[in-house]
Amino acid sequence: MRRYFISNKPESDIIQLTSEEHSHLAFVLRSKVGEEIIVCSGDGIEYVCEIKAITKTNTICEVKLTRKSQTETTCSVTLFQALIKPDNLELAVQKTTELGVKEIVPFTSQYSQISPNRINITRLNKIATEACKQCERAVVPQINKAVTFADMLKRLAEFDAVVFANERVGTKSISELNKSHKKVAVLIGCEGGFCEEEKQQLLSLKNVISLTLGKRILKAETASIVTVALTMQQLGEMQ
Repeated sequence: MRRYFISNKPESDIIQLTSEEHSHLAFVLRSKVGEEIIVCSGDGIEYVCEIKAITKTNTICEVKLTRKSQTETTCSVTLFQALIKPDNLELAVQKTTELGVKEIVPFTSQYSQISPNRINITRLNKIATEACKQCERAVVPQINKAVTFADMLKRLAEFDAVVFANERVGTKSISELNKSHKKVAVLIGCEGGFCEEEKQQLLSLKNVISLTLGKRILKAETASIVTVALTMQQLGEMQ
């Protein structure tokens, strides 16, 4: 069944799709009255609905079944991604959304060459939403505006573990991560990596796992996908 997203939890058994979701259903897919769809409101609940009416401006659906999504992760993984080229960032958002991240936080660092003004949050949200539809998720990850390295560093204290992709000099194993870690951050640098001062600040964190991804230097977006996948596997979310 196709799935669609609404911004608020439904207050009755009747749900209306409007704007882009309605247009996609009615004019792109040319869905018909009587078809069943899944509607998600971002709270991890899926509403199996029957289409009752399609007009020029909205689609009217009736809820037939309410159920908890089985595709969301039990842990919470946040990707902190240093600013990279917009098309590369879009790829990282798309693929890590498919892997199950709950939040994505772009940040600036000393070697960042991309201005925060070049990051289109609206477009990234759309990409994340489409990725959720493709992989059958019920919750679209929160995508934040870019923060500074200093602000990002402050946030890292709230996590059970911080998986830091530290190029060739990682000193710990991903095996140090386990299912007891319920709130995990994945930290990826930009194309130029991190300066020495930034690395030392990150390595001083008590909850950091400094991880090497092997002998080859990966592009930033590749590192994001690989590190999130390794993290999800270690947390038991790929089984």
